[in-house]
Amino acid sequence: MISILLPSRGRPENIVRLANSIFETASNPSKIEIIVRLDEDDPKLNEYMDNPPKQTTYFTGPRLVLSELWNECYKKANGDILMHSGDDIVFKTWGWDDKVRNAFDTYSDKIVFVYGNDGSGVHDGKFGTHGFIHRKWAETVGYFVPPYFSSDYNDTWLNDVAKMINRHHHIDILTEHMHPDLGKGPLDQTHKDRIARHKRDNVEEMYNSFKLERADNASKLRKEMK
Repeated sequence: MISILLPSRGRPENIVRLANSIFETASNPSKIEIIVRLDEDDPKLNEYMDNPPKQTTYFTGPRLVLSELWNECYKKANGDILMHSGDDIVFKTWGWDDKVRNAFDTYSDKIVFVYGNDGSGVHDGKFGTHGFIHRKWAETVGYFVPPYFSSDYNDTWLNDVAKMINRHHHIDILTEHMHPDLGKGPLDQTHKDRIARHKRDNVEEMYNSFKLERADNASKLRKEMK
């Protein structure tokens, strides 16, 4: 099973759009689940609950550091393949799930970061904003993503560690990022809050301070590689 992991806030309509795109383009939709972590103080919480897409699990909790929300989703997931997703993407490639599974099947140890294109024209083929790892990767390093960052840099961590172990695997799928910086989505309150946290917490400097931990992730993963 593939588990799509994502925190969401203030965007119930995005979850419906995302779920529709996932199941309309998947070859094996019955083998996909969506795990959504919501804030218990979300002013649109009832709108989420009133219109749950199929094969989608919602659960709530207090507001936490963003990275921790993805880790909470990981703990609820049933799948072996785990996607670092956001609620502002749309799946555009028919049979994307087969392409993802085939990529993992290339590696007997399943230690690989698999990613497609996000439609930005900047990252395509070079950087995975919404990529996939196997449960074995998460179990080996001890988390789905490092539990530190209040905005961004979780995808950067996965990309950088994957490059360190030479397991950075691009596939030809499009999960279009409907981001305001790309002119594809509104600059809503959720984005404004994220930008404020990023500035407040100096997340880039924090990321740079964890070089040794990324090296430790890579070392642990290499020991599991065949």
